[in-house]
Amino acid sequence: MRDNADKLEQAFGRWIKTQRQAFDIMRGAAATDREEDLVEGHRWITRISRLVLDWVVERGDPLRPVLFRSQDEYNKLMGDNPDVTYHFCVLDPGRTYRLHGRRGGASYLGLTFGSDIFGGNERLGGTTAQYDLDSFDLPADGDFEVTLGGPATAGNHVELPPDTAHLAIRETFHDRGTQQPASMAVDLLDPVDPPRLDTDSFARSLDRAGNFMLTIVNMCLQTYEMTGMLVNQMAGASGESHAEKDQGEMSGHSNADMHYMGGRFRLEAGEALEIKIPPVEKPFTYWGLTLLNPWLESYDYRFRRISMNDRQARRDADGGWTLVVAAEDPGRPNWLDTGGRSEGMMLLRWIQVIDPPQPVCSLL
Repeated sequence: MRDNADKLEQAFGRWIKTQRQAFDIMRGAAATDREEDLVEGHRWITRISRLVLDWVVERGDPLRPVLFRSQDEYNKLMGDNPDVTYHFCVLDPGRTYRLHGRRGGASYLGLTFGSDIFGGNERLGGTTAQYDLDSFDLPADGDFEVTLGGPATAGNHVELPPDTAHLAIRETFHDRGTQQPASMAVDLLDPVDPPRLDTDSFARSLDRAGNFMLTIVNMCLQTYEMTGMLVNQMAGASGESHAEKDQGEMSGHSNADMHYMGGRFRLEAGEALEIKIPPVEKPFTYWGLTLLNPWLESYDYRFRRISMNDRQARRDADGGWTLVVAAEDPGRPNWLDTGGRSEGMMLLRWIQVIDPPQPVCSLL
């Protein structure tokens, strides 16, 4: 018993040390010279701490899978999109699972299978497979069932590559007020005994939560720092290219159906940034632009319009769109409200698009 107590105390010590490391990394960021960013940075550390404990310690057992809503207004991770409901579930590629439910009315339901994101310094392989739920055989009533792993079946089936460790689902809406959300669950089809918590497994999960926390903090700060090369402009690449190139630990876990464009706005008093998105020549499913703080959290969309998509934005006469990023109401359509902030990140996502047009940014 004494040995177990010592192991648990050491694991807790490492966890506390990890939180301090994450705090120190946050405090070393250049963004902390602005009060609101500084305060949100401190809150962000508490949020990420809570998030990794929930994902890894509480719901990180692939033998007892739980498909859960992984982000919301209070839990935001690496550039969350207010138009998306995020679902997450850990998997074991040697097991067989059943994903089932009712599709709902979202504009897009993307299934991204990925390798281990909790391993810390171990090499993370990124996206292992990508599917659009609508590519499966779905009955007219919207009820569906997809077998994950195991022998191929006569119905909908996904082969799990050997390094698969999780499933992330992005349920993207144009209008949450009119589009019915999906109801989904993941079940393990192989019988297992009820779990018993033991010292080694708990200590290991706490260490993995710490690894995940440091990965998130470092990747967020690196991503925001890179946007400093794109002040008042935007550039990007497809999620498929990120996945193929395995660029970094988390970026390699991109949704391959998406194209990402990012940049940073920087405004003087009274200035605004105009973003012109030209007309799209070929069919596409969605675009959405979101304003983020330096910790890659969306601004508080409960109280301000900080994001907009292709159906929400008023179109220009030529079929394109013109958005305006400003600290105060510029008196023009399609205003994205910075809440008085003079600097932050912009992230534009496209879904199922071919050759998306390059936005043109101009200071007003």
